[in-house]
Amino acid sequence: MKKLIFIIFLLSWMNCLCQETDTMAFSKTKKDFRVLPKNSVYLELGGPALLVSLNYERVFPLGKCFYLSGRTGIGDLPSFYNTLSVPFMMNGMYQVSNNFLLELGIGMNLTYTFWPDSKGGGGLFDSGPIESGSFFDPLLTCLVGIRVQSKKGFLFRLGFTPLIELTKNSEKGTLYKQFGMNTSFVPWAGISFGYSFKVKK
Repeated sequence: MKKLIFIIFLLSWMNCLCQETDTMAFSKTKKDFRVLPKNSVYLELGGPALLVSLNYERVFPLGKCFYLSGRTGIGDLPSFYNTLSVPFMMNGMYQVSNNFLLELGIGMNLTYTFWPDSKGGGGLFDSGPIESGSFFDPLLTCLVGIRVQSKKGFLFRLGFTPLIELTKNSEKGTLYKQFGMNTSFVPWAGISFGYSFKVKK
């Protein structure tokens, strides 16, 4: 009976010791990772906003290594068919190390395309006179990418951001058709450079 009590006591003590060790290891691991700054501003080439955009991002910590972020911005696609875009993205981030994170996200890009009157120049690729017009075309998008976050605030992002056109406007066409594409899905990518605020050391 005494041996049984001693074994139970020994197992209980070992269990408490393991729990304490795990807690210390968890705390040490948590200290090894810097907490991401909450605010970021960055310039993106390509990405959900098509060609070039200026963006603001807000980051929310969800645990030791996980973060949730929301971003928005404004972009432009200058051409004869000028397109303004406003992307909205919700991203999840997993922190692999102090400086490196993996990102997954989903969102939408609200685009507004407009063009002026054109009499046509008679060139080889001229399609003749064009009346002014405009249309609204939302695009569904997602993100699979990486994020490099330096201690001093420098931010670098690289990701695969395919675009899916949601509308089929037969009268005025769609954004893709204006640029000679007959598909609703376009594989796309983006690269970002920016700065993050209030980096915690």
